[in-house]
Amino acid sequence: SVLDIGTGTGEWALDMAEEWPDCQVLGVDLYDRFPWAKRPPNCQFFRMDICDGLSFNPNTFDLVHWRYLVAGIPSEEWHHCFAELFRVTRPGGWIQVTESDGRHLDCGPVAAAINTLSHRFSSANGIDLELIRHLDVILRAVGFVHVERTVVSLPVGRW
Repeated sequence: SVLDIGTGTGEWALDMAEEWPDCQVLGVDLYDRFPWAKRPPNCQFFRMDICDGLSFNPNTFDLVHWRYLVAGIPSEEWHHCFAELFRVTRPGGWIQVTESDGRHLDCGPVAAAINTLSHRFSSANGIDLELIRHLDVILRAVGFVHVERTVVSLPVGRW
């Protein structure tokens, strides 16, 4: 079974459920924006806050998917959240984390100002956008092994 943390509109979970019809796919999010009308039978959605813990049994999921949540979870909650993911992931299972540090590299003055404002705003709200640079350390600290970190540059505009 598969768990999609911060599922949002549920599109990733729906795609996964359609691609793998014999697999149970569950999506959780703080807000109920779930696509109930077009949900396949192997896909379910639940309103949950990972910071409050997940109401799933230990060792439930073969794959846990997390994407673009760094700006929504206070920095002091990260260890707890990933410990919770470790708890619900089966031994031998995988978690996949995709994040952005939100920085624009080699950019002009406007994008540089946006970088500065974004980091100031996030910091004022308890969010450390630089934390993802240490995600591998956090994952190992809560018990994950075979942690791989891949950094990808995503060019925008002319390059």
